[in-house]
Order: sequence, then structure tokens, then C-alpha cells
Amino acid sequence: PILHSFPTRRSSDLVRHTYGKAQTPYEGLTEALTADNTAIRIHLNSVISTPSRRYSTVDIKNFYLMTDEMDEPEFMWAYLKNIPIATQQRFNLPALATKDGRVLIRVRKGIYGLPQAGRLAQTKLFKHLASHGYHEARNTPCLFLHDTRDISFTLVVDDFGVGWSLQADFDHLQATLEELYEIKIDHTGSKYLGITIKWNYTPGDRWVRLSMPGYISSALAKYGTVAATKPTNNPGIHVPPKYGGSVQLSEQDQSPLLNPARKLRVQGIVGTILYYGRMIDCTLLAAVGQLSSRQAHATTDTEARAE
Repeated sequence: PILHSFPTRRSSDLVRHTYGKAQTPYEGLTEALTADNTAIRIHLNSVISTPSRRYSTVDIKNFYLMTDEMDEPEFMWAYLKNIPIATQQRFNLPALATKDGRVLIRVRKGIYGLPQAGRLAQTKLFKHLASHGYHEARNTPCLFLHDTRDISFTLVVDDFGVGWSLQADFDHLQATLEELYEIKIDHTGSKYLGITIKWNYTPGDRWVRLSMPGYISSALAKYGTVAATKPTNNPGIHVPPKYGGSVQLSEQDQSPLLNPARKLRVQGIVGTILYYGRMIDCTLLAAVGQLSSRQAHATTDTEARAE
């Protein structure tokens, strides 16, 4: 067997025991599908534009732990001091420990940090959903429809955004999931993937509004951005057009390349604002797209545009 070390941290530092992902040589399939941001927005629009439709969210608890057994087990070391006393006594672990207080554990199912944990959990979930009539739409990954019932949902890991009309249809989905999982249901549909959703189902005046309160202020604090001295009402740096010119050439960036740390910061800004732009404020996307095309070779000019 290939052995992997358990993180050598104080037990008080551990949020939960995890597999040493950075140390595993696992080379099998690890990809797990998620619903695309555009598909999620279209699905929300389909709910609010259908008079009888309602929206609820469902979350599966301990999703990565609820898997079938792997074809080949993994192995890891764990320190006795990080294992509850009751568990040590139940399996007589002190007698199995090494001189430095470690025990070897065979991992047969999903565990946090295992590279294939997400795929294992998703494979089991998809198979279970299919057995009850829920299948992915032909051309849209992780948008699920039922064979006969008027219900649909987008899926991102263990988070369901469910559009439904009849209570019986939602109850069927709930019963299906509760056969295998412990779930949490929110019929207000007010939170999904970090997005705050406000619904108005009033006949003749139906609308849905998306927001992410605090997201931008947190991003500004995270990246240490200082407010500009002049108003910046445009997400990009404006380049005035040269009217009357026969040829208008694009600018060539000749500014110095950034060091790795500053380059990584620019890439972080792009990723952070891209999600917000795609889900909430599309006016940012042109500027973010321009930055995305330059972030691999980010310069001081790219950094200024990111600011």
C-alpha cells in the first residue's frame, strides 16, 4: 500500500480530520460536474416567469462522506492524539500505534481531502436520482428534470436549487433524497451558492432579485484596495476614441512584468470579480474579460486596470 502522512498540526488546529490530498499520487478520475452560472440564472428566470412555479433550496449534509466503497482502498497515518478516546478504546488503537503515536488507517469510502471524494459522492447521487426518474437535461450538465413530474433543479456539489409547482412533486424529490441522506430544506429559496435571492410571487407582478451583500466590500478589504481619489464610474480604464483617424491601432502594453506575488493577486481579483459579474452585475464582464486575457503575463498596466 501507498501510505500518506496525516497533517502534523496540533489537534486544536484541526477543524476536521482530512486526507493528505497534497501527498497522494492518485491518478484516476476526479472531475465532478456542477451547474454553470448561466444555467442557474436561466433556471431562476424560468421559475419566476412560470405563474405556478416556486423555488426552494436543498442541501445534503456530510455529502463527501456518503459514498459507496472504492474499488481500491487508500491508506493514511493518523495521530492517536487526534482521535477521540472512545474510538481509541473501541478499536484498541493504542495497541496498534507506532512509537511516535500513529496508527495506519484503511480508507474505504469518501473522506474530506480525498482527490476522488467529490466524484465518488456525485456518482452515487446521480445513480440514485436516476433510479427515481431524475436525469440531466441532454445539453445542460447538472440541470435535472424528472421523467414525468413537473419539477427541475440545478445542482452544484450538494446544493439544489429547485423549481416546482405541485407540493407532491417536491415531496417526491424530498423522499428520494432522504432515502440516503440527511438534508436541509429552505422553502423561502432566499440563499443559493452565496447569492441572496428575493422572490415576489404576486400574480401579475412576479420578479426575482439577486444580490451578494458585502461581497465587494470584503473583496476590497481582502486585496487591500484603496479608494480612488477621483470618481470611477467605469469598471475599465477609458481610452478616448480618435475621431477622424483613418487607422486606430490597439494599444501595446510595454510596461514591466509583475513579480509572482503581484501576478497572483491580479489573478485573484479577476476570479473574485468574475463570479460577481456573471451572477450579479454584468456591466463588469467586459473589463474582467480584458483582464483575463492578460493575467497570464500580467504587467504593471494590468495591475492598474485590476485596481
